Amino acid sequence: MMHKKLISLSIIVIVVVICMAGIDYSARLIPISLAAVDASPSLYVPSQVPASALSSVIVPVTFSANGNNISSVVFSIDYDQTWLTIDPTDANSDGTPDAVTLFYPAGFTGSCMLRPLETDGELDCVVFDISIPLNALPSGTLAQIQFQTGNPGVVIDAAVNFSTTSAPASFGNTEGQSVPGTTQNGSVRITPSTPTVTGTRTNTPTATRTATATSSRTPTITATLPRDKFFFFPLLRHEPSPTVTMTPTSSRTPTATVTPTRSLTPTQTSTRTTTLTPTQSLTPTHTRTPTITLTKTPIPCSNLIKNGGFENNGDWEFPVTQFTAGYSTEFARTGLRSARTGILNLSQNILSFSSTRQLITIPAGAASVKLSFYYYPMTGESPLLPLIFYPKHLTFTYAQNLYDTQYVVITDANNNYLDTIFANRSNSRTWTYHVIDLKSYAGRSIKVEFGTYNNGTDGVTSMHVDDVIVEYCP
Repeated sequence: MMHKKLISLSIIVIVVVICMAGIDYSARLIPISLAAVDASPSLYVPSQVPASALSSVIVPVTFSANGNNISSVVFSIDYDQTWLTIDPTDANSDGTPDAVTLFYPAGFTGSCMLRPLETDGELDCVVFDISIPLNALPSGTLAQIQFQTGNPGVVIDAAVNFSTTSAPASFGNTEGQSVPGTTQNGSVRITPSTPTVTGTRTNTPTATRTATATSSRTPTITATLPRDKFFFFPLLRHEPSPTVTMTPTSSRTPTATVTPTRSLTPTQTSTRTTTLTPTQSLTPTHTRTPTITLTKTPIPCSNLIKNGGFENNGDWEFPVTQFTAGYSTEFARTGLRSARTGILNLSQNILSFSSTRQLITIPAGAASVKLSFYYYPMTGESPLLPLIFYPKHLTFTYAQNLYDTQYVVITDANNNYLDTIFANRSNSRTWTYHVIDLKSYAGRSIKVEFGTYNNGTDGVTSMHVDDVIVEYCP
């Protein structure tokens, strides 16, 4: 859109000049310089893209070459996380969220990485040519981002800006040189949902006449004898019951006479009596058997890295590149040596990856796996320039025309890229300690790779590494 505006402005100026030919307006005219038109490459996000609350909206990112032969574009989008979100789902595992679509011609490639932990919400994207000679990227829509909106309750403009924490965008031309460019921020205008008033029928109770039962007095029936009638009741004579009187009668009672009787007294006979004496038996006593409790002896943590101080010539791989990494005695945190990645001397500046890596196997079921190391960074490039990152479907050799970066990546056993776990561009020139969680790789064989990328222009960048440990705790 910006490109069209610039063309329209140029046409208007030319038409005005032609119409004024032959007429002397020198006293009134203000000189207009066509050179004032910005000829830098640019990225543009429209403002106030309309959207309803609790819905989705697509926001385009438009690229304008403005006459420049641009072969690579790197940009970061910071969006208002309060009212805008991006679905991180990546169903095809290409490294870019499905909610983001990139547009580029054949021979180019690209990827976007969502960083939801950024406080302002950040989406890092890169599009570049993957082969030499480098081709120019045409102007047009470079990306479309699908946002999910919140419900603010009032009309608001949610920011969709280019990054303010780093360079908002960078452009590289077909000669491999960095080209300054411009960006224009945008926004999404969110209109809150209007509540729908729905008539609800209310049942009104109707008074219904109800018959109430009233207690009636029960009549008392009184018997009345007619005066002209006679009723005869029989008279019964009550005879008293006789009284019984008991009179004692004297009777003769016989007297008992005791007559002695002679009894035979038996002779005492000795009788042998057998007495059974019970024999005492031993009764077993129940003894409680103690329970044996097995106490598991904790297995101590171990270090999966060999030669983490780089004191010996072994265990580490140094891939052969345009500027191969190696052992160094110039900087060492402990011992006599460290690993040097990157380039130290400006006179040797060249586009190259420079790294060292080691294969480790992390057992399954780990309680914790921590990578720790010390690094000594140096760079001659600005720390404000964007950092490179690698799309998952690309190899390192495809990253060209990007800025120098100190990094740590994880690859599989066959050197296929898995993830970037550390990216930096620092010139602190001090030993700095860093720890990274590797528990997600438990049960796998991976390579931990330390490296530095130099783009061959501007300053040189390096990183020394020492005292590397991968602590595995079962």
